[in-house]
Amino acid sequence: MKKNISQFKDIKKDLLFWISEYINYKLSVLFESSIENNIDDITEIKHSISDSKDIDELSKNANVAINSGLGSLKKPLYGVKKFYAYAVEYTTDIKKIDDRLLRDFRESHIGKPNTKKNDIDVTIELLNFIENSTSHNFDIIYQGARIKKPRKKVRDAMDSDEFKLFNKKITEYLYKDEITKARDIIIIRMILFCGLKPKEIVELKLGDEFVFQGQNLYLDMKNRKGIGKDEPFPLPRKHFIRQLNLYAELKKKNKDGFFFYNLDKRDNQLETSYIEQLIKDLLKFASINKRESDSEMLRTSLAIYLYNNRAKGSQIVLNTIQKIMAHKRLSETKAMIGFHDEELSTVTDIFEEIL
Repeated sequence: MKKNISQFKDIKKDLLFWISEYINYKLSVLFESSIENNIDDITEIKHSISDSKDIDELSKNANVAINSGLGSLKKPLYGVKKFYAYAVEYTTDIKKIDDRLLRDFRESHIGKPNTKKNDIDVTIELLNFIENSTSHNFDIIYQGARIKKPRKKVRDAMDSDEFKLFNKKITEYLYKDEITKARDIIIIRMILFCGLKPKEIVELKLGDEFVFQGQNLYLDMKNRKGIGKDEPFPLPRKHFIRQLNLYAELKKKNKDGFFFYNLDKRDNQLETSYIEQLIKDLLKFASINKRESDSEMLRTSLAIYLYNNRAKGSQIVLNTIQKIMAHKRLSETKAMIGFHDEELSTVTDIFEEIL
């Protein structure tokens, strides 16, 4: 009997479920040729894998099998762990895993060529396993995913006029109330001007974020390990200060001290899915139609806007766009803005001209 691909309506839980099913399947296949393990050992390990509460616990439980003579399980385990980390970062729905996500995962891989090939093959096998277990078909051309030198991807992005229009229209949208308006405008502009990902935004804590130095305003990310922003990032003050002051006046304390929270249940952390839906709604309101109406499209638009307007204002090097985007490699930044063979150039702080 086919299973429902979305068991929990949550990308982390759904993908964890299918990875546990896949790893247990691989475990059963390996057990058939094992002479060191008995059925009781394998059954206990499979139960522990199925009951894992997160990917780290699943990995720990699977390592019991690896350390018990089933070392070949290491390859699929390490591959799916890498894909899990990437997928939960860049999508909010398991059904939205598609050719674009798989290709971007491959392009972001920083391992050796053989390791990269193994991880992509394992990921494809995982997705095939899910398809065979459900009635869902991912929008993926699997053969193309294995090509080492695919054609360059043309990413969706707003042009400069759309970038400015969108920034203006988000203030005209009919929000539920004043605090929602203040919060949501700040969030969108943190993506649009700062390149933050929704995951980074919802995890900001009180006291860790906005810093005033005289008339200047900064976003302090130095305590955000693993994100790549290790120094205060200057913000275009006029695009933040009014909403920041209003939000500071209206917001209430919440249990875990998150700067942004669910306004209906203030002790609940704001969900990234809320931000992704907000982006879709605002783009529709602004009559900006893109194939990819998500946070990554806004981040790509920022990178391209900075690069295309680099001749204006005070100059910063291309590496700064890499830091803003939190890319591990400069090649990721080059690919995002379609910059490949030219010399490293400069970009600028040109937000002051936006209405």
